[in-house]
Amino acid sequence: MNSPGMPSPFYRVSVKALVSDGEGRLLVLQNRDHTWELPGGGWEHGETLEQCVRREIEEELGVTVAAIDSSLVHPSVGIAPNASYPWLKLALPVRLDGERFSFGGGDERMRAARYMTLAQFAAVQTHRSDRCLQRDAERLWELVARSALTAAVVAAAAGSPTPPEGMAQTRQN
Repeated sequence: MNSPGMPSPFYRVSVKALVSDGEGRLLVLQNRDHTWELPGGGWEHGETLEQCVRREIEEELGVTVAAIDSSLVHPSVGIAPNASYPWLKLALPVRLDGERFSFGGGDERMRAARYMTLAQFAAVQTHRSDRCLQRDAERLWELVARSALTAAVVAAAAGSPTPPEGMAQTRQN
C-alpha cells in the first residue's frame, strides 16, 4: 500500500509502434469502446523490446514487422484518474510487412485502423492509457520524421529500389 501522496513504484510498461505512411500520418487503432490508441501493448517479462513490438503487432493487426528503429525511443509516462499505477509508454518507429490488417485474431479489442495526421490524433478520444502519448504527439511526429524507416517508406512510394543507407533491417526468418 502506498503512503498518502506517494506514487506507486510500479509502472506498467508498454511498447507502442509509430507506423508512418510516409505522408506525415501515423497508424492509429480504434478499440471496441471507440477510443483510439497507437498499435502496441504490454512488454512481457523475458521479452526484448523488438520481440514485444513484433508480438503486439501480430496480435493486433495480423501482420508482421519488417523493421524497427530502436535507436529512436520516446518514453512517456501517464496516469489516469482512479488508475492503480502509472503507465510507461515506449514509442518507436516501426515499418510493417503489409497493410492487410485482420482484427479479431489475437486481440479482440481492436476494431479499426487508420492513418491520422498530428491534428487528427490530437482531436480524437484516446484510450486513457495513451493520453500521455497524445500529450506528447508533436514529439512523436518529429521522431518519426527523423527515422530512416520513414525515409524508406517515402522512397518505396516513389519507386526507389533500395532503402536509405543506415536503415537497420530486423526481419525475422
